[in-house]
Amino acid sequence: MVVIPTILNSKEKVEKLMEKLEVYYIANKSENIYFTLLGDCTAEDKENTKFDEEVIKAGIEKAKELNEKYEDPKFPKFNFIYRKRTCI
Repeated sequence: MVVIPTILNSKEKVEKLMEKLEVYYIANKSENIYFTLLGDCTAEDKENTKFDEEVIKAGIEKAKELNEKYEDPKFPKFNFIYRKRTCI
């Protein structure tokens, strides 16, 4: 699995990085390689911010779009994971 771990704070960054994953896939088409954007939230003093929902929605939509474009009946090639923010 190819994973891009990063801090996400906008849907534009999500879209840009998912596009990079698509390029990596096109350059390395293989039956057993999968691509994941692993988003980490920014440090905040509260559990949710105004952009969290936007980031999550963009990541899920872009992964779905890429999986439909490059359909694999066995397992989705593209994934999006966003870690939940915890406040101490």
